[in-house]
Order: sequence, then structure tokens, then C-alpha cells
Amino acid sequence: MPEVWLGRPLQERRLPRATVINLARRMDRWAGVSHRLSELGLEFSRLDATDGVRDAVPEAVVAKWWTDGEVPWDDSFGRWYDSGMDALVGRDYCLVRLSAGERACALSHVRAWVSWLASRVNVAAEEDPIADALLVFEDDVVPPENFLEVSSAALKALVPEKPDILYLGWGHWSPWRRRVGEKVGQDGLYCITEAEYPCTTHAYVIWAAGAQKLLSMLPVDAPLDHWMARACSKHVVSSYCIVDVESTIGNRLPGDGSEGSEVWGGIVRQHRADEPDTGSVGIHPSEVLLQHQLLKVNPLMFEAMKHEFPKTLSDLQVVTFAD
Repeated sequence: MPEVWLGRPLQERRLPRATVINLARRMDRWAGVSHRLSELGLEFSRLDATDGVRDAVPEAVVAKWWTDGEVPWDDSFGRWYDSGMDALVGRDYCLVRLSAGERACALSHVRAWVSWLASRVNVAAEEDPIADALLVFEDDVVPPENFLEVSSAALKALVPEKPDILYLGWGHWSPWRRRVGEKVGQDGLYCITEAEYPCTTHAYVIWAAGAQKLLSMLPVDAPLDHWMARACSKHVVSSYCIVDVESTIGNRLPGDGSEGSEVWGGIVRQHRADEPDTGSVGIHPSEVLLQHQLLKVNPLMFEAMKHEFPKTLSDLQVVTFAD
């Protein structure tokens, strides 16, 4: 069945076409987001999201574990690989299970990239950066009224950079690499920054070159937002963010990791009245590893501090391997 595009006709577009990732069992979300995007005059289509409850996710595309450290992949892991445990921990490494929802989310985005690359018009990015890019939305996005103006200005400012990804909404807690565009948009309330470790995947623009680079890195072996952020941190892809400069303190920008800085930002935020679909463990493997080491070295301190952790080892099913 050919893809049906809704909204503004191609010749009138100021932004790339958008793909909205939406579960078949959540058409209530589709109704809301399609209404919001239509009001903005965007051209968009719906991608039937992979459902972690019923759909198989190939390990060649999305791995089952999020890893930290050098893991000795030997026979000792065999009995635990598909056991349903939350974490496998050794002295210098840790694996945290990716939930079915996290794996399905990652596969949905990968499918969006592959489908678009297969169908896109073969236009060089320098000739038409809009035609050579794709807007990706998850179905809980809430674009503001000035979305079209700010986002199109950001794309124009980024043309000389030949970017791979532009995050329209982000989580960021590291120093920005540099400012690229100052006072983006008519109101001048935003700037463009080159990112170090941009998280969240609810709203972003991806160019063909960026999609191809990410696909060359498969399988996804972390929650998708961290996997994409890691690719940026390792300079595999170049990622940029739209940053609100209205809340700048001195020379510090939101998201720069400084004390008191905002962690979440961008032009597009998420709104969800219910719980996320991922059902994730909700803890980074490095955090599990640090807890494990603290418990081993100083059990009393671990007990005193465990309320400060987002989740503790006592909340998880953990297999500990001998040193």
C-alpha cells in the first residue's frame, strides 16, 4: 500500500516531510498528534510502530542487552542470556536488559529511516537540504505555534554545516561543543548548538547521510536515545540542537551541564498523560556497576545512599559473576 501523506503539499513545504511513529493500539494518540501537525501545515504520514507486546525484534537490528565495559562473552553467559534477568554484573562490566518496549521503539525508528531512504527522491543535500531530510516524531509531541518559523530558520542556518541530525527536543547535560547559529527565528529566542551527548528521540530531523551512518552501526545495543547520543559523542554523526537562549545565565546555555542548568529543552516537548510504553528497567548499566562496586566495598555506605539512586540493586534481578 503506498504511503499516504497528509497536510501541506510538497511544493509549499518549508520543512521536510514528517513520519509519526504510532502504535496501532494507540489511535487516540494519533488523533491528537495528527490534529496538531495539520494545524501547523506540515506534511506527514503515520508509521505503524513495532509493538513490543506482539512483534518480534531481530537481534541483528536491536540487541537484547545494554552494555558497559568490556564483557567477556564466554559460555558462562549462555544460561543467562535469555533468562529475563535485569542485569548481569562482573567486576568491570555490566549488562542491563533492554525491555521489549525499548527494543520495539528502536526498531520503529530504524524502520522509519530505512523506509524513507528507500523511497526518497535522489537529491543532493547541498541542492535541497529539505528534500534530503526527514522529520521524525513520536506520537506524544506538542509543537508550539512558532514551530514552523523556528525550525525552518534552524535548517537554513545549518546548511553550511552539512549536519546529520537536528534535535528539535533534547535532553543534554554536557558542555555544548559550540554555538552555530545565533538568535534563530524572528523573536531571537533560540540558537543552534553542536551537541556532545543529546538524548531523547521524540522529535528530530535526520539527513540521509546521518541515517546511513547510524544504519552502518547496527545493532542498536542501548536504548535508542543513548545509542544515538553515543554515536554523536564518538563523532560518528554530527548532531545539533535548538536551544532556548531566553533562560541563559551569563554565558551559560541550558543543557550545558553546569550547576542549575536545565536538562531538557528544545522547540518541541512531549506530553503524555499515561506511562511510557517502553517498560524499561530505567537505570544506566554504569549506575548498576557503581552500585555493585559500592555494595561490595562498603555495604553500610550502600545502605545509607541507596535512596539516592533512581533504582537500586535490590529492585532488580541481578546475576553477579565471580571476579
